[in-house]
Amino acid sequence: MRYFLIGDVHGNLEALDTVRKDMLTNYGFSFNAKRNGKSKLINLGDSVGYMANPNEVMNIVFRSADENLLGNHDLASVDESLLDEFNPMAAEALKWTRSNLTPQNKKRLLDLVKKRRYAFKENGIVFAHSTPYASEAMNYVENRHDAWSGFFSHEEFEGKIAFVGHIHGPQIYVVYKSNPKRSDIFGRIVEFNSWDQRKVVSRDLSDAKSALVVIPSVGQPRDSCPMTGYAVYDCQNKKVDMVRVPYNVAKTQDKMIAFGFDERLYLRLGVGR
Repeated sequence: MRYFLIGDVHGNLEALDTVRKDMLTNYGFSFNAKRNGKSKLINLGDSVGYMANPNEVMNIVFRSADENLLGNHDLASVDESLLDEFNPMAAEALKWTRSNLTPQNKKRLLDLVKKRRYAFKENGIVFAHSTPYASEAMNYVENRHDAWSGFFSHEEFEGKIAFVGHIHGPQIYVVYKSNPKRSDIFGRIVEFNSWDQRKVVSRDLSDAKSALVVIPSVGQPRDSCPMTGYAVYDCQNKKVDMVRVPYNVAKTQDKMIAFGFDERLYLRLGVGR
């Protein structure tokens, strides 16, 4: 089984289209093809918020993904009481999203809320938007301490591999033995020293006892690399690819300008912050 992993699209249609094309060109995986039992598309959440095409993104992702999870922006798009938890410019973008979502897409998100679809497990793999432990709390994974408290310190996840998003910066953490201590965790941010050329960073996880992988953001990277990104996990070979691809940032920015988004939101796309 190969898992194709996307997350934090945040209404960025140009980035999503680039990811779709790259998956097809380089992995032979189509969003639209009938699944053959050998591959799945998993959306780790936050399809909306920040950018100007929430409906187009949701229509593509919710028709194509085998599983869709909830992110904090998805939740706030259908629950106005949560807007106070966001900084002012994120909250304003969410208000715009709330007012522009179609009834169908609001229902899609509300259905996930009713199902409490924050995380799930399959084939010894955990998928979540935020930390696998207490996934509803929407905690971030920023370092080894967070990886410990949100995953490795909990017996239920021993021997598991987990994939999460939320922080918009790719990271990989591993332990190589049972009953680990925090000092047994190896890992860090996955760096991409390119702004305009496709790059893949691969990691062999076959020797890992457990692993926590934070995938790149499709729509709003924050690791000083403006390229869109996704991940692919090959279960048979226990190998993960982190993929980054340049996309038409200017087109996304132009749409945001036309709709009156805060300039800080569209300027940050150009520098990956």
